[in-house]
Amino acid sequence: MSTAEEIEVERRIAERMRGLRRSKGLTLAEVAQQAGLSPGHLSRIESGARQPSIGTLVLLARALGATLADLLAEDDGDPVIVRGAAAQAHRRPEGLFASLSGRLEDGALEVIRLDLDPEAGKVTTKSHPGEEWVYVLSGVVTLELGTSRHSLDAGDAAHFRGEQAHRMRCSRPATVLIVIAAPSPHSH
Repeated sequence: MSTAEEIEVERRIAERMRGLRRSKGLTLAEVAQQAGLSPGHLSRIESGARQPSIGTLVLLARALGATLADLLAEDDGDPVIVRGAAAQAHRRPEGLFASLSGRLEDGALEVIRLDLDPEAGKVTTKSHPGEEWVYVLSGVVTLELGTSRHSLDAGDAAHFRGEQAHRMRCSRPATVLIVIAAPSPHSH
């Protein structure tokens, strides 16, 4: 016999799977095929009429582009906390990138701290879907957007379409905060 807590956990998993599938614009048939299930079986799982095995949950998580932890997480409302010292930093030609945004289900927001390197060689221009907002935390940055150049001092910000070719340079060390809002790959 199931306890009230077990029933609540099963309901939450079913809702999370259905929500993930819908937010990604996927049909029952598409996810079921990816997971090797029938659409009817998946429908019963999503409605809570059937409880999937751990193996089936793993297959469903993969089909949804998620992890088992994503499906089993306690509360959707909990914030994703990224501690400054634990932020994953990666060296790129422009300098040191540190991702400051956590991973939210179907999130469209990415936040990066970039410590620009004045010794950077040839920095290529970038473009991407969505919008970008840049805030200069320290130093002076030259933002190149298409054929125009803009000098940004500490405290200055720029907001532009990510599709525009863009890059940043500096003559002395500078730090910027970059926020990118990109549409979901499944949104129309």
